[in-house]
Amino acid sequence: MLPEEVSFKDKNGVWMTRRQFPLNLGYAKTVHRSQCMTYNKLVVDLTGINWKPGMFYTILSRTRKLSDI
Repeated sequence: MLPEEVSFKDKNGVWMTRRQFPLNLGYAKTVHRSQCMTYNKLVVDLTGINWKPGMFYTILSRTRKLSDI
């Protein structure tokens, strides 16, 4: 990700430059919070998780197609 830079004059005629990273809004939920919900696309982080019975099924069943995970 690269920063974007925009230059402009303020109301006093002083040139200003703004440099910032573009942000996209995202959400995070636990597996338990996602029960009874359907999502169009999912990204699942499988690192460092203590698996409980049924958790993997819950993840797999939150989308309509397996290719959307």
